[in-house]
Amino acid sequence: MKPKGPLYLALIHHPVYNQAKEVVCTSITPFDIHDIARTSKTYGITRYFIVCPVE
Repeated sequence: MKPKGPLYLALIHHPVYNQAKEVVCTSITPFDIHDIARTSKTYGITRYFIVCPVE
């Protein structure tokens, strides 16, 4: 099944909460990047973005 138009995907890496519901710093791993990129290619995603705030 092909999408009707361009389809974009973003891994938004903020905010991330711990068990106490506090915003914490985490890292994006190569597994995150490769797994989502592979899935994007399989399902015809037009573009895949990684969004991580820099302070």
